[in-house]
Amino acid sequence: MFQLGLDHLCRFRAFGSVYAEARIADKVTAKSTFGFDVVGRRGLYIGRPQPEYVEGNFINGSTSLFQQSYQWNFTNTIGYKETFNDIHNVEALVGVEALEAFGEIFGAGRQRFPFETTGIISYLNAGNQGTSSNYGGPQPILVHRWGAYPRFIF
Repeated sequence: MFQLGLDHLCRFRAFGSVYAEARIADKVTAKSTFGFDVVGRRGLYIGRPQPEYVEGNFINGSTSLFQQSYQWNFTNTIGYKETFNDIHNVEALVGVEALEAFGEIFGAGRQRFPFETTGIISYLNAGNQGTSSNYGGPQPILVHRWGAYPRFIF
């Protein structure tokens, strides 16, 4: 978390992967991988009047936001490797992969609060109702996929 002036932003992120490999037979191996990435974010941004500028800004405001997203992938493969006559290498790989990702964000803001104290500006419903704004929706990362992929090398 960091604080710049009176703005606050909290962000959480966790990611990682797990990998396993096992020899099923003399020339056959199985591999599996699971990976994930999770993000959460919450923010409060406070705008103060700045009358000392040439144009003069006399409006205070506040914006709050919330965002969350996740993604994961799961991969399984089986491989076969053989060498014939010490010069011919044959390798076959068959696998399946699944992945998914999702994210969403929403936020709201208001302006023209009656007081300049941070405690009042931190709550959106204390601002002028005629200046309210909001946004939100899913982020464009929605993916669901299952797939199989064979590969042969001679």
